[in-house]
Amino acid sequence: MNQPSRRQVLSLSMTALSASLVGCTQGNLEGGSETETPPTEYTESGCTSMCEGTQIIEVDVRSGFSGTAELEASCRDDAVTIQSGESIQIVREEDAAACGVTLFINGEQVYDERIDGHASVTVTVRSDGEIDEEGVMV
Repeated sequence: MNQPSRRQVLSLSMTALSASLVGCTQGNLEGGSETETPPTEYTESGCTSMCEGTQIIEVDVRSGFSGTAELEASCRDDAVTIQSGESIQIVREEDAAACGVTLFINGEQVYDERIDGHASVTVTVRSDGEIDEEGVMV
């Protein structure tokens, strides 16, 4: 009987593993930890990317932060001030909507990005005023 070689078994195992992991994780947009990719949603409109109602950006201001944090978004009319211990989320109003966002800490611009229709970002303002960023792309 012809048994597969060790190399063939390893190759098949790695192929199966690779196929099962495709799209499961994406790296941080600016380095850092990996984040699980949110499931792609399918709607009546046929949306296969970040659909209406999905997060564009979330800004989380940690308790203990004593400064001011303000978020401006090109896809919204008003800037939003975020207090210590609060978070704010901007969601898509239409399928695959993109948005330019700028975050100011104590009046200083610390984050300025255009978040495309296939991405989602979470920015955390630490108690020392520094920021951490995590993102996913589908």
